[in-house]
Amino acid sequence: MRLKEIYKPIESGLRALEAVLSRAFSKNGREASKISRFAVCAPGKRLRPALVLFSSRVGGGRKRKSVDLAAAIEIIHTATLIHDDVIDRSCLRRGKLSVRAKWGSGMAVLSGDFLFSRAFELMTGLGEQKITQNLLKTAITMCEGELAGHAAVKRSSLSKNGYLALISRKTASLFAAGCESGALMGNASAAKARALKDYGHNFGMVFQLTDDYLDMDGGRNETGRVLGKAGLKKEAEKYAKLARLALKKIKHSKIKSALEDLLDFVLKRAV
Repeated sequence: MRLKEIYKPIESGLRALEAVLSRAFSKNGREASKISRFAVCAPGKRLRPALVLFSSRVGGGRKRKSVDLAAAIEIIHTATLIHDDVIDRSCLRRGKLSVRAKWGSGMAVLSGDFLFSRAFELMTGLGEQKITQNLLKTAITMCEGELAGHAAVKRSSLSKNGYLALISRKTASLFAAGCESGALMGNASAAKARALKDYGHNFGMVFQLTDDYLDMDGGRNETGRVLGKAGLKKEAEKYAKLARLALKKIKHSKIKSALEDLLDFVLKRAV
Protein backbone atom coordinates (compact mmCIF):
# COMPACT_ATOMS: atom_id res chain seq x y z
CA MET A 1 0.00 0.00 0.00
CA ARG A 2 1.29 3.47 -0.88
CA LEU A 3 1.70 6.26 1.66
CA LYS A 4 -0.94 8.41 -0.05
CA GLU A 5 -3.55 5.70 0.60
CA ILE A 6 -2.42 5.14 4.19
CA TYR A 7 -2.52 8.88 4.91
CA LYS A 8 -6.08 9.33 3.58
CA PRO A 9 -7.71 9.62 7.07
CA ILE A 10 -5.38 12.53 7.93
CA GLU A 11 -5.22 14.12 4.46
CA SER A 12 -6.60 17.48 5.57
CA GLY A 13 -4.30 17.52 8.61
CA LEU A 14 -1.23 16.97 6.42
CA ARG A 15 -2.29 19.81 4.10
CA ALA A 16 -2.64 22.05 7.14
CA LEU A 17 0.79 20.86 8.34
CA GLU A 18 2.46 21.99 5.10
CA ALA A 19 0.82 25.40 5.45
CA VAL A 20 2.08 25.74 9.04
CA LEU A 21 5.61 24.70 8.02
CA SER A 22 5.59 27.19 5.16
CA ARG A 23 4.46 30.05 7.45
CA ALA A 24 6.62 29.07 10.42
CA PHE A 25 9.60 31.16 9.29
CA SER A 26 7.87 34.08 7.55
CA LYS A 27 8.71 36.56 10.32
CA ASN A 28 12.36 35.60 10.67
CA GLY A 29 15.41 37.18 9.04
CA ARG A 30 16.09 36.60 5.37
CA GLU A 31 18.87 34.02 5.77
CA ALA A 32 17.15 32.13 8.60
CA SER A 33 13.89 32.01 6.63
CA LYS A 34 15.53 30.91 3.36
CA ILE A 35 17.61 28.09 4.88
CA SER A 36 14.81 26.90 7.16
CA ARG A 37 12.29 26.67 4.35
CA PHE A 38 14.82 24.91 2.13
CA ALA A 39 15.32 22.24 4.81
CA VAL A 40 11.87 21.89 6.37
CA CYS A 41 9.71 22.21 3.26
CA ALA A 42 11.70 19.67 1.22
CA PRO A 43 9.54 16.71 0.15
CA GLY A 44 9.65 13.77 2.54
CA LYS A 45 7.56 10.95 3.97
CA ARG A 46 6.41 13.06 6.95
CA LEU A 47 6.22 9.90 9.08
CA ARG A 48 6.65 11.66 12.43
CA PRO A 49 3.97 14.33 11.96
CA ALA A 50 1.66 11.73 10.41
CA LEU A 51 1.95 9.62 13.57
CA VAL A 52 1.16 12.68 15.70
CA LEU A 53 -1.99 13.30 13.65
CA PHE A 54 -3.07 9.65 13.69
CA SER A 55 -2.50 9.46 17.46
CA SER A 56 -4.49 12.63 18.10
CA ARG A 57 -7.42 11.10 16.22
CA VAL A 58 -7.52 8.12 18.61
CA GLY A 59 -8.76 10.46 21.34
CA GLY A 60 -11.01 12.57 19.14
CA GLY A 61 -8.42 15.18 18.19
CA ARG A 62 -7.97 18.93 18.60
CA LYS A 63 -7.05 19.62 15.02
CA ARG A 64 -5.40 23.04 15.24
CA LYS A 65 -3.18 22.20 18.17
CA SER A 66 -2.39 18.73 16.83
CA VAL A 67 -1.19 20.21 13.53
CA ASP A 68 1.05 22.72 15.34
CA LEU A 69 2.45 19.90 17.49
CA ALA A 70 3.11 17.80 14.38
CA ALA A 71 4.89 20.75 12.77
CA ALA A 72 7.09 21.25 15.85
CA ILE A 73 8.13 17.59 15.81
CA GLU A 74 8.94 17.69 12.09
CA ILE A 75 11.07 20.81 12.68
CA ILE A 76 12.95 19.06 15.51
CA HIS A 77 13.57 16.10 13.22
CA THR A 78 14.84 18.38 10.45
CA ALA A 79 17.21 20.12 12.87
CA THR A 80 18.76 16.75 13.78
CA LEU A 81 19.21 15.90 10.09
CA ILE A 82 21.04 19.18 9.45
CA HIS A 83 23.39 18.52 12.36
CA ASP A 84 23.87 14.89 11.25
CA ASP A 85 24.95 16.06 7.79
CA VAL A 86 27.57 18.33 9.34
CA ILE A 87 28.95 15.51 11.52
CA ASP A 88 28.92 13.01 8.64
CA ARG A 89 30.09 15.59 6.07
CA SER A 90 27.15 14.63 3.86
CA CYS A 91 26.55 16.55 0.66
CA LEU A 92 23.10 15.15 -0.13
CA ARG A 93 19.84 14.94 1.79
CA ARG A 94 16.68 13.50 0.23
CA GLY A 95 18.30 13.63 -3.19
CA LYS A 96 19.14 17.34 -2.94
CA LEU A 97 22.12 19.30 -1.70
CA SER A 98 22.27 19.28 2.09
CA VAL A 99 22.23 22.56 4.01
CA ARG A 100 25.90 21.93 4.80
CA ALA A 101 26.78 21.52 1.11
CA LYS A 102 24.78 24.57 0.04
CA TRP A 103 25.67 27.04 2.80
CA GLY A 104 28.65 25.52 4.64
CA SER A 105 29.06 23.75 7.97
CA GLY A 106 28.96 26.89 10.10
CA MET A 107 25.64 28.07 8.69
CA ALA A 108 24.28 24.52 8.92
CA VAL A 109 25.06 24.26 12.65
CA LEU A 110 23.47 27.65 13.29
CA SER A 111 20.43 26.73 11.19
CA GLY A 112 19.93 23.50 13.12
CA ASP A 113 20.13 25.44 16.39
CA PHE A 114 17.62 27.95 15.03
CA LEU A 115 15.18 25.19 14.05
CA PHE A 116 15.35 23.64 17.51
CA SER A 117 14.54 27.05 19.02
CA ARG A 118 11.66 27.64 16.60
CA ALA A 119 10.20 24.20 17.34
CA PHE A 120 10.11 24.83 21.06
CA GLU A 121 8.64 28.29 20.51
CA LEU A 122 5.81 26.59 18.60
CA MET A 123 5.33 24.09 21.42
CA THR A 124 5.20 26.63 24.22
CA GLY A 125 2.49 28.40 22.22
CA LEU A 126 0.30 25.32 22.59
CA GLY A 127 -0.05 25.93 26.33
CA GLU A 128 0.45 22.23 27.12
CA GLN A 129 3.15 22.11 29.79
CA LYS A 130 3.26 18.30 30.13
CA ILE A 131 3.72 17.82 26.39
CA THR A 132 6.39 20.52 26.16
CA GLN A 133 8.33 19.01 29.09
CA ASN A 134 8.07 15.56 27.52
CA LEU A 135 9.50 16.80 24.22
CA LEU A 136 12.29 18.72 25.96
CA LYS A 137 13.32 15.50 27.71
CA THR A 138 13.12 13.68 24.38
CA ALA A 139 15.42 16.23 22.74
CA ILE A 140 17.96 15.65 25.53
CA THR A 141 17.65 11.88 25.07
CA MET A 142 18.26 12.22 21.32
CA CYS A 143 21.39 14.33 21.89
CA GLU A 144 22.70 11.87 24.47
CA GLY A 145 22.16 9.06 21.98
CA GLU A 146 24.08 10.88 19.25
CA LEU A 147 26.98 11.63 21.60
CA ALA A 148 27.14 8.04 22.85
CA GLY A 149 26.93 6.68 19.31
CA HIS A 150 29.75 8.78 17.92
CA ALA A 151 31.94 7.97 20.94
CA ALA A 152 31.29 4.22 20.52
CA VAL A 153 32.04 4.27 16.78
CA LYS A 154 35.26 6.18 17.44
CA ARG A 155 36.32 3.56 19.98
CA SER A 156 35.06 0.69 17.75
CA SER A 157 33.31 -0.66 20.83
CA LEU A 158 29.64 -0.84 19.82
CA SER A 159 27.91 -4.09 20.88
CA LYS A 160 24.50 -5.36 19.76
CA ASN A 161 22.85 -4.14 22.96
CA GLY A 162 24.71 -0.86 22.67
CA TYR A 163 23.51 -0.43 19.09
CA LEU A 164 19.87 -1.10 20.06
CA ALA A 165 20.12 1.32 22.99
CA LEU A 166 21.64 3.91 20.66
CA ILE A 167 18.84 3.80 18.07
CA SER A 168 16.27 3.75 20.86
CA ARG A 169 17.57 7.08 22.10
CA LYS A 170 18.47 8.84 18.86
CA THR A 171 15.52 7.71 16.70
CA ALA A 172 12.77 5.76 18.47
CA SER A 173 12.45 8.30 21.32
CA LEU A 174 11.05 11.00 19.01
CA PHE A 175 8.56 8.60 17.41
CA ALA A 176 7.42 7.53 20.89
CA ALA A 177 7.10 11.11 22.13
CA GLY A 178 5.19 12.14 19.00
CA CYS A 179 2.64 9.36 19.37
CA GLU A 180 2.18 9.91 23.11
CA SER A 181 1.95 13.70 22.76
CA GLY A 182 -0.48 13.43 19.86
CA ALA A 183 -2.70 11.12 21.90
CA LEU A 184 -2.64 13.47 24.89
CA MET A 185 -3.38 16.43 22.63
CA GLY A 186 -6.39 14.54 21.33
CA ASN A 187 -7.64 13.88 24.89
CA ALA A 188 -7.00 10.13 24.73
CA SER A 189 -7.02 8.20 27.99
CA ALA A 190 -3.74 7.59 29.83
CA ALA A 191 -3.90 3.90 28.84
CA LYS A 192 -4.30 4.71 25.14
CA ALA A 193 -1.54 7.32 25.29
CA ARG A 194 0.79 4.73 26.85
CA ALA A 195 -0.13 2.16 24.20
CA LEU A 196 0.57 4.64 21.42
CA LYS A 197 3.86 5.62 23.03
CA ASP A 198 4.86 1.93 23.02
CA TYR A 199 3.74 1.60 19.42
CA GLY A 200 5.73 4.73 18.47
CA HIS A 201 8.89 3.47 20.16
CA ASN A 202 8.72 0.09 18.44
CA PHE A 203 7.80 1.73 15.12
CA GLY A 204 10.87 3.94 15.47
CA MET A 205 13.06 0.92 16.12
CA VAL A 206 11.70 -0.78 12.98
CA PHE A 207 12.28 2.40 10.98
CA GLN A 208 15.93 2.77 12.03
CA LEU A 209 16.71 -0.93 11.69
CA THR A 210 15.32 -1.01 8.13
CA ASP A 211 17.08 2.27 7.34
CA ASP A 212 20.40 0.82 8.48
CA TYR A 213 19.64 -2.36 6.52
CA LEU A 214 19.22 -0.33 3.32
CA ASP A 215 22.28 1.82 4.05
CA MET A 216 24.50 -1.24 4.28
CA ASP A 217 24.02 -1.87 0.55
CA GLY A 218 25.70 1.42 -0.19
CA GLY A 219 28.41 0.99 2.42
CA ARG A 220 27.15 4.10 4.21
CA ASN A 221 26.41 2.58 7.60
CA GLU A 222 28.89 1.93 10.41
CA THR A 223 26.65 1.16 13.39
CA GLY A 224 24.41 -1.34 11.55
CA ARG A 225 27.40 -3.58 10.81
CA VAL A 226 27.24 -4.77 14.42
CA LEU A 227 24.16 -6.86 13.53
CA GLY A 228 24.71 -7.42 9.80
CA LYS A 229 21.86 -7.47 7.29
CA ALA A 230 20.30 -10.70 8.57
CA GLY A 231 20.44 -9.45 12.15
CA LEU A 232 18.94 -6.08 11.27
CA LYS A 233 16.04 -7.74 9.47
CA LYS A 234 15.43 -10.15 12.37
CA GLU A 235 15.39 -7.34 14.93
CA ALA A 236 13.08 -5.23 12.73
CA GLU A 237 10.58 -8.09 12.58
CA LYS A 238 10.80 -8.51 16.36
CA TYR A 239 10.04 -4.84 17.03
CA ALA A 240 7.24 -4.87 14.44
CA LYS A 241 5.54 -7.64 16.47
CA LEU A 242 5.88 -5.51 19.61
CA ALA A 243 4.36 -2.54 17.80
CA ARG A 244 1.38 -4.63 16.71
CA LEU A 245 1.00 -5.92 20.27
CA ALA A 246 0.81 -2.34 21.56
CA LEU A 247 -1.97 -1.57 19.07
CA LYS A 248 -4.13 -4.36 20.50
CA LYS A 249 -5.02 -1.91 23.28
CA ILE A 250 -6.55 0.46 20.72
CA LYS A 251 -10.12 -0.12 19.53
CA HIS A 252 -10.41 -1.19 15.90
CA SER A 253 -10.95 1.77 13.57
CA LYS A 254 -9.69 3.31 10.33
CA ILE A 255 -6.94 4.98 12.38
CA LYS A 256 -5.76 1.70 13.91
CA SER A 257 -5.77 0.06 10.46
CA ALA A 258 -3.73 2.96 9.07
CA LEU A 259 -1.16 2.59 11.87
CA GLU A 260 -0.85 -1.12 11.07
CA ASP A 261 -0.46 -0.36 7.35
CA LEU A 262 2.17 2.29 8.05
CA LEU A 263 4.18 -0.19 10.10
CA ASP A 264 4.00 -2.71 7.23
CA PHE A 265 5.09 -0.01 4.78
CA VAL A 266 8.25 0.67 6.80
CA LEU A 267 9.02 -2.99 7.52
CA LYS A 268 8.71 -4.06 3.88
CA ARG A 269 11.64 -1.85 2.95
CA ALA A 270 13.88 -4.60 4.32
CA VAL A 271 12.04 -7.52 2.70
